[in-house]
Amino acid sequence: MAFSYSEITSRKNEKIIWASRLSDKKNRDAEGVFFTEGVKLLEEAILSGLEIEKIFFTQKALSSYPDILEKANAKEYILVSDSCFEKLTDENAPQGIFTAIKKPCSLPFSEECINDGGFIILDDIQNPLNLGAIFRCAYSLGVTKLVLTKGCADVYNPKTLRSAMGSIFKCSFYVYDDICEFIEMLNKYGRRVYCTHLHSDSLVLGSFNFEKSDSIVMGNEGHGVSKNVLDVCTDSVIIPMNEGAESLNAATASAIIIWEMTKANKSKE
Repeated sequence: MAFSYSEITSRKNEKIIWASRLSDKKNRDAEGVFFTEGVKLLEEAILSGLEIEKIFFTQKALSSYPDILEKANAKEYILVSDSCFEKLTDENAPQGIFTAIKKPCSLPFSEECINDGGFIILDDIQNPLNLGAIFRCAYSLGVTKLVLTKGCADVYNPKTLRSAMGSIFKCSFYVYDDICEFIEMLNKYGRRVYCTHLHSDSLVLGSFNFEKSDSIVMGNEGHGVSKNVLDVCTDSVIIPMNEGAESLNAATASAIIIWEMTKANKSKE
């Protein structure tokens, strides 16, 4: 084994306390660090070249995944007792790996970003599971640029990360104070921006063709897109559904719309 590690058996150890506090967004922001649990997300972080600060792991994990732990090239490896790990995990069947990862620097927004295809724009998506699922769906279908309002759930919320299954590490995302300003910028570049809106005048999904440069705004789970956003979009879109059906949740609606956005381009490849 090529890496050395320290051992911790006390739940009151300062490093255990530090790691357990990363469950709070304020502490993640203050430290510039987020955490993941399990082997899958550790592997995704390694593949994405993220900087791994610390890995806390149990003896069982060390026996089961020594090669993966070594590949992580973490700044610090810490073997912890099962009791200590219980303080860190909130999973029902933990694999015994808790990874503290440095948040990547925000990418600067450039004209090239606008010219290279459209965006998924998320207007106050507050459920972290929905947010993660949208990232996962977007990446799976070839859309890797997302714009979020500050009212969205935290991208580094543990539930978001688990739901996204590593897709967040492979996408570029930008957080905007004024989403209308961003949409108006796209308009100035001649880009069409659609939004989801339950209204009789909305375009029916499938009745028109998306272009690669088009973007879509997905609204909040409860009240949809704001009126200000609706006013600056090119048009609104509705998913055709059986009469009397309940509205789809944000993640499911996003999957349907992103597929519709990308299928024409995929057929040309």
